[in-house]
Amino acid sequence: SKLTYIYNGIDANSIPYSLDVKKEKWVIFLGSLTFDKGFHVLAKMWSKILKVHPDAKLIVIGSGKLYDNNQTFGKLGVAEESYERRIRKYIVNEKGEIDSSIVFHGVLGTEKYELMAKGCVGIANHPSVRESFCLSAAEFQLCGTPVVSTNYGGLRDTVNNGSTGFLVRKKREISKSICYLLSNPE
Repeated sequence: SKLTYIYNGIDANSIPYSLDVKKEKWVIFLGSLTFDKGFHVLAKMWSKILKVHPDAKLIVIGSGKLYDNNQTFGKLGVAEESYERRIRKYIVNEKGEIDSSIVFHGVLGTEKYELMAKGCVGIANHPSVRESFCLSAAEFQLCGTPVVSTNYGGLRDTVNNGSTGFLVRKKREISKSICYLLSNPE
């Protein structure tokens, strides 16, 4: 009478894994648009990635409201004002609009898996030294999409480095790994 069952964190039946999914030149960030989830690290290197892969797209699933529905957003409508100020210079064009290579989807339910399965690269919480497991990394891998993140915390237990993704020690290695996967979608 003192035992219970803890259900799996992911319903694998809802994930559309297939070897036949056509991979798009998409880098997909999944998570909250807050400082601790590291989107600003990816945003800062996005222009460098575009120089190598000008046809790549950055797909963002999540927003500043992921953990707080009452969050007030800045002018761009994607995150809290102070965080938007931090990322704005990396994601807007000369007109002050979000660059056409970046698509913000906001918070999604299970429909996110269809997008995640089409990506060449999944970005999960980087740089992260305190992630205990990283559910988003497991979700990407169940979708057949390799993960790029830092080699710290629970990601070492979640991602098989060199097989299901790349775990790097230095931030500059992140863009190299992303470009490699965009060039080699198989």
